[in-house]
Amino acid sequence: MSERDGYPQGVPSWADLATTDLEGARAFYGELFGWEWDVSGPEFMHYSQAMLKGRRVVGAGPTMGEGAPVGWMTYLAVDDADTVVASIPAAGGTVVVPPMEIPGSGRMSVAVDPTGATFGMWEAAAHQGSGLVNEPGTVVWNELVSPDLPAAREFYAATLGVEWSEVDVEGSPYGLFAVGGRTVGGAVSGDAPHWELYFEVADAEATVARARELGGEVVAPVSPTPQGPMATLRDPQGATFSIIASGSTE
Repeated sequence: MSERDGYPQGVPSWADLATTDLEGARAFYGELFGWEWDVSGPEFMHYSQAMLKGRRVVGAGPTMGEGAPVGWMTYLAVDDADTVVASIPAAGGTVVVPPMEIPGSGRMSVAVDPTGATFGMWEAAAHQGSGLVNEPGTVVWNELVSPDLPAAREFYAATLGVEWSEVDVEGSPYGLFAVGGRTVGGAVSGDAPHWELYFEVADAEATVARARELGGEVVAPVSPTPQGPMATLRDPQGATFSIIASGSTE
């Protein structure tokens, strides 16, 4: 099912983009994925929510100050932000933004895991997270890139209660994390720690071509994978993201 009205703790529930050109980012992603935008007022720094089929998909807002990096952030659902955040230092992580209220929506926090990957946490209220996933134009997969998978596994299990397993993918270890027995994301070894965001598309080659037309760049060209054709792109402001034409999944 593609529609969502809530997420258990530990499941990726939202993603947003920090960008130096919010209007330009809205134009790029709107054309690429068919999104319409719900744009807030100046009191919320014009934070924008991408809409598809009348449902929230992801968000976008300005970077927090001069020199702050552009990029996509994955938010993991939490039942109680205070409780989870309190467990982070003892597990080896660092709290960057303590729990803060987003009026009328929920509470958010940001942390860095012990291997250097930044992630967000979302305690939902009226805003339950992404209302549409796993179909073209929406998030289909969230993947942790980490230089130390065992340390990452221990951290997310200790703080969020997620379950971990490991599989062999073309000779390299690949981690899967699950909540309630359901796989909800992956983890791969890499030197640049971050959470990678994958968007479902109907045609990977066509999406790459359109991204180029819109001013984007190709970081990794389309390549076949067991899950479907995949590529990594960079938007005109410098944020990277991946696409995959895997077909709609549960």
